[in-house]
Amino acid sequence: MVTVRRLLRRLSIFRRKARLEREMDDELRIHLEMEIEDNLRAGMAPEEARREAMIAFGGVERFKAQAREARGGRSLEDLLQDLRFAARTLTKAPLFTMATVLVLGLGIGASTSTFSVVNGVVFRPLPYPEPEDLLAVWMTDEEDGDLETPWSYPSFFDVQQEQQSFTSITAWEWVDATLTGLGDPSILYAVGVSAGMMTTLGVHPLLGRDIRSEETAPGGPLVAVLSYRFWQEKLGGDENVLNRTLHLSNRTFEIVGVAPREFSYPRGAALWVPGEWSEETHPRGRHFLQAVGRLNPGVPMETAQAELTGIAARLEEEHPDTNKARGIIMVSLKDQTVGDVRVALLILLGAVGMVLLIACANVANLLLVRGAARTREVAVRATLGAGRPAILRLLMAESGLLAVMGGGVGVFLAYMGVRAVVSFSPGNLPRTGEIALDSATMLFALGLVGFVALMVGVVPAFRLANTSIASVIREGPERRLGIGGREMTRSGLLSVEIALSLVLLLGAGLLLRSFVEERGVEMGFDAENIQQFTLTLPDAVYDDASAIQFQDELRRRIARLPGVQNVALINGNPLGRSHTTMGFEFVDQEAPPEGAEPVVLVRRTGPGYFQTLHIPFLRGRDFRDDDRLDNEPVTIISTLAANRYWPGQDPIGRRFTFDGEDPEAPVWTVVGVVGDVRSVDVTTEAWPEAYFPLAQWPRNTVTAVVRADPDIQGLILTIRQAVTELDPTLPLYYVEALEDRISAYLASDRFYLFFLAVSAGLATVLSAVGLYGVVAYLVSTRTREIGIRVALGAGRREVVRLVLGQSVGPVVLGTIVGLAVALAGGRLLATLLYQVEPWDPLTMVAGTGLLLLVAALATFLPARSATRIPPTEAIRVE
Repeated sequence: MVTVRRLLRRLSIFRRKARLEREMDDELRIHLEMEIEDNLRAGMAPEEARREAMIAFGGVERFKAQAREARGGRSLEDLLQDLRFAARTLTKAPLFTMATVLVLGLGIGASTSTFSVVNGVVFRPLPYPEPEDLLAVWMTDEEDGDLETPWSYPSFFDVQQEQQSFTSITAWEWVDATLTGLGDPSILYAVGVSAGMMTTLGVHPLLGRDIRSEETAPGGPLVAVLSYRFWQEKLGGDENVLNRTLHLSNRTFEIVGVAPREFSYPRGAALWVPGEWSEETHPRGRHFLQAVGRLNPGVPMETAQAELTGIAARLEEEHPDTNKARGIIMVSLKDQTVGDVRVALLILLGAVGMVLLIACANVANLLLVRGAARTREVAVRATLGAGRPAILRLLMAESGLLAVMGGGVGVFLAYMGVRAVVSFSPGNLPRTGEIALDSATMLFALGLVGFVALMVGVVPAFRLANTSIASVIREGPERRLGIGGREMTRSGLLSVEIALSLVLLLGAGLLLRSFVEERGVEMGFDAENIQQFTLTLPDAVYDDASAIQFQDELRRRIARLPGVQNVALINGNPLGRSHTTMGFEFVDQEAPPEGAEPVVLVRRTGPGYFQTLHIPFLRGRDFRDDDRLDNEPVTIISTLAANRYWPGQDPIGRRFTFDGEDPEAPVWTVVGVVGDVRSVDVTTEAWPEAYFPLAQWPRNTVTAVVRADPDIQGLILTIRQAVTELDPTLPLYYVEALEDRISAYLASDRFYLFFLAVSAGLATVLSAVGLYGVVAYLVSTRTREIGIRVALGAGRREVVRLVLGQSVGPVVLGTIVGLAVALAGGRLLATLLYQVEPWDPLTMVAGTGLLLLVAALATFLPARSATRIPPTEAIRVE
């Protein structure tokens, strides 16, 4: 009933307004007729009498406006009428409208899609209760300058028991688990956790429960909590899944819980199992755990940090051999999750924001150009009584419609852009599952529409609203259309476009130079025609002896396959962070001074590894098949290790050990020296490395690197069959070409380069189009002048110089400002660059030259057209 009464009341208001309008029109008509009769009696002609009466009333439109203001303000009908008129005006210029909407749509779409990515990855809180209380907790190694090192289990256990600042603190590690019994064998990203991982994060299982403390004790029950995705894909979302069993690495685990859909910590986890850790199996010197904790309510980070620092000092005092110079730090879990991509994504958001500003400047220039042809219309409206606010409202309605239509196109483009970003984003981009066109993004798009409407409409609207009929008559067409304040405004907007385009071009150029430098890095090995795969032999089935026997047989079988040139095994991967660094002690040689202890990157390989990867062998011998557990332990070192630890000496025959206090620890003898390789990633310099025979330092997880003829088809399928013949329960994983692995390390740089290059290209095109349009328009406004100059004998060079002179100022000013901004802001890109300085001279010269070339071309085309204007046409122009 209330709604009906409100509706009736609003209808009555509209009826009352309509009645008042009719009464006002009647009153106006009566007074106007009386004034006309008085003028006729004074001897005026009928037309003159009516004109003088209109002037006396100040125009009908002004009279109506004053009457409306007197009875309570402007009505909604005025706005609707302005919008209808703006729509009709835009319909009459379809090419202008479509071009403008497309330009604005590109700017809004690029900005909205990029904001969606930044919002999902950077701005949005983590999907946990009170996420600001969640902290990643790390150990530090002050001697190595490493601020984030993993925990050893005993150190973590001590901190977990002693701390008082956290509600709970839990640890985890990645575990490779082979799943059997559900289709083909496969490797899962399993996570070994301490008790209460989900509880610490504030997450309640969808089904069942979390892992309990008694299940993490040595010999405790084998249980598993499944991720939602694993539950759906492998078990069909069976609601009776609890208490069912899974076969993981030849052991049986009972399913006790299923995580909710949105929970995935750490990222990509398929399931969670109890961490099987003890001080006996995982001593204090072995660092492998990561930790996360939740602060107690009301406990500041400073207090928690002081407590952890005190615990670290006590552990260093009690265990100086393993905890020397080791501290503890805390990092916001969100900052830990987002990592280094925050700066890169914010730079990309700023880049597309510049594109939007260029689009707005371009459209504002178009509206200024278009508005110049409407000065007579606006002047007549003002003379007939339209007030300045009414004219502004009318003109802003037009820019508002353009912005709304551009926003519609932009949202569609943003939808497509977000899907593309999620599909093609690099593997290290976190939280991709949270990237979406959500309510926050749509509000951002709506705000952009309002921003664009103001940016493109305010300057042209105020310029036109100040037009009067007297100025139109006094200034004449040339001055009215091209010279003075409007030309200065257009030149200023052009300078802004040029400056922003140059900033984007130089940024893209720096990233391109950096990417070229990365692609040209000498890795130290030949990745061409190398295929690789990894497999893990379950510890419950394979001991050291049987693992060595299996690996030898696998290598022999692969080597006999058609098209295979070489094959070798390595623990870890030829390129990756799966290897560890270890300090060692010289044997039969003076120890180095304290603080200069030798450290090498440890790599375990089989015979033929250096030959397979074409790593140059410099001296000594390669590993042999008889380098076994019962023979002398041998090692091969890199050139960097030889030069650093045995400078000016022959390292062959030198010996060292990793544990001088243990009389049973193996003493390794250097038997060869090979070239240096970049084995961590593409941009990390080579480390001193030491290679050890797999048969003397066995590992159950190995990667096979196979060099084969490039035209061999089905090689991996044939290798799978060979592995299946040896053990049908073993899956192959990380199957890839080594060149693809190298390319994956450059995926992030390619992603950022693509984004910035597209932004720079779009900005340059928009600036060129804007420059071309304005110069072409100015040529059209000076047709008569140019024709007269030609008739008086001016040559083509003089005409071209005249036209080019109108664009030199904005281009030069924009270039200077753009260079200054690029030089000042270049350090923001420093974290994304490799072997390139932010002020790289080659990039600065090339980027500036390219922009000036585009600007010259955009200016020359209309200038050349100006030289072809015949004098007869110029005379007829008016």
